[in-house]
Amino acid sequence: MGFELHLRQSWVQRVIGRFSGTVTDEPQRGMPGIGQITGGFRGQSIRFTKRMPVSYIVQEGRSISVRQWLCELGYDPGRDIPHQPVLYRGRFSSADAASGTWRIPGGNLNVSLSLSIPMPECTGTWTLTR
Repeated sequence: MGFELHLRQSWVQRVIGRFSGTVTDEPQRGMPGIGQITGGFRGQSIRFTKRMPVSYIVQEGRSISVRQWLCELGYDPGRDIPHQPVLYRGRFSSADAASGTWRIPGGNLNVSLSLSIPMPECTGTWTLTR
């Protein structure tokens, strides 16, 4: 699954090795919406966090929002549920390329005060080119 990053650095962020920006997933296989990216560089290492506004799951071969899934089960939380943060870590192999691992921590996705959904940890690999 691909995504496109649009990153920016203020002069202060550049000095301290930080960046921020937006992310858009590949439309056919990713999550709809525009997410936020925050991260940093240190030497050859890069770390960043991707936050998408709406949580999606794959059920019976289709991608649906957690809210839509809950509504189909007869429970409407009254709002979209934000996606768990996706944590990226990696290293630059050149000035224009990096690769590493991503992780969505497992735990409970809190839907309301009375409902939480256990979510498994998910991991994978990524590559970045400019």
